[in-house]
Formats: sequence, C-alpha cells, structure tokens
Amino acid sequence: DIRKIQTDFIIAAQKCDYAGFDGIQIALGNYYFLTRFINPYFNKREDKYGGNTENRVRISSEIIKVIKKTMDMHVSCRINPWDVRKGGITADESIAIAQELEKAGADSIQLTARTISQIYDKGVKHPFLIYVDDLIDAVDVPVVLGGSLREMAKINDVLNNSNVEFISMSKPFVAQADFLADWKANGEGVIA
Repeated sequence: DIRKIQTDFIIAAQKCDYAGFDGIQIALGNYYFLTRFINPYFNKREDKYGGNTENRVRISSEIIKVIKKTMDMHVSCRINPWDVRKGGITADESIAIAQELEKAGADSIQLTARTISQIYDKGVKHPFLIYVDDLIDAVDVPVVLGGSLREMAKINDVLNNSNVEFISMSKPFVAQADFLADWKANGEGVIA
C-alpha cells in the first residue's frame, strides 16, 4: 500500500496548490502514520523501507520529491526531536532524519513531540532548547520551534537568547484570539 499512501499525500498537496496555498506541512511528528514509519521502534521492515534511517525516511522522501518536482510549494516537515521509548528515535537519529528530509527537498523543519512534559526542567527552560541548536547547525533549512510556547516572555527569551528564528504557535490563539496584537502591544504576558 506504500504507493497508494504516497499518492494520497501527493493528491492532497495538489489540492492545496490548486486552492492557492503556497505551502504544506507533512506530519512526521507526534504519532501519525508516517511518524511511526520513520521510527525504528515501530518499523521492523526488512526491505528498502525499513532498517537504516535513509530507508525508514524513504516513504516521506519520495513524497517530498514528487511535490517539489511537480508543484511550487514550500514543504515543511514536522518531526519529533526524540522519542520517550527505548529503541525509539534519539536526538542524533532525529537530526539524521531531518538531514534526509532536507536532501529530499524539505524547505523547513518544525519540532513537535507526542509529549514533552516528561522532560521539562520545571518550566525553567523549554525542553527543545536542549536539542534545537544542534539541529540548526546540522541542516541548511529553517528550523521552526514548536511545543507548548504560550507565554510571551518565554517566547521573547527563546527568540532573543537562542539560534531559533521561527516559532510555531497554535494553543495561544485558542485561549486568546488577539495573542499577537497583545504581544505586539505589551510584549509580555501569560496565556492560561
């Protein structure tokens, strides 16, 4: 079913392109289908879609190559920085995955995770900051930091005191529709 799955992703990208969108995001993070495919904990295949990092990423790389060849769209890939499972994705493995995605034509990498609560440093430091500078140094595409960024002061700190240039947010807008306007006016604040 690999070709059918890839075709479904490509058709979805074509529909977005036709509708006028200039980019898409391929969900390779959290625990969606493709995430499990690239994760060594789940993928036990012994063909060209299993085993080493390049093979496990191949299903996604082939999707990206077709999209980049046939459409003028920005392709962002959302990945986990690591896995909390023994035998899952490590930080080094995640960087290798990002490099494979970049080789295939990905235009940006966004960090996400199934859960990051297990590694929070008592809220003092965003857990991805342990990893993100290494990723930024390893790839030549923009890296977007996501994951539980809800406080303006912490976002300011990340943008001003790390190599991160891009932040992804969704939950602040659910809690506060005027989050960006408030951030621009006040620069600080906490979203409940």
